[in-house]
Amino acid sequence: MERMLKLCVIDDIRSVVDMIAKKIPWTDYGIEAAGTATDGEEGLAVIEAVKPDIVITDIRMPKLDGLEMTRRIMELLPGCKVIILSAY
Repeated sequence: MERMLKLCVIDDIRSVVDMIAKKIPWTDYGIEAAGTATDGEEGLAVIEAVKPDIVITDIRMPKLDGLEMTRRIMELLPGCKVIILSAY
């Protein structure tokens, strides 16, 4: 059996995080929703712990914005794919 990909969802709006992480049947696509956070600092801590394959994030968030968080993710996990969903 193939290893499931790990996904983290980071956005400062909890309802958006919950919708993306819980309403999409990720396991049907071989993906595990492995971590969530509601600000960039918390998100980076979750990412360091989980080591996801995919991160879905916003740009404008408190404490650490999504662009700076993405830069740090690329240093930590260069193979990680980052998807930015933002109304900014």
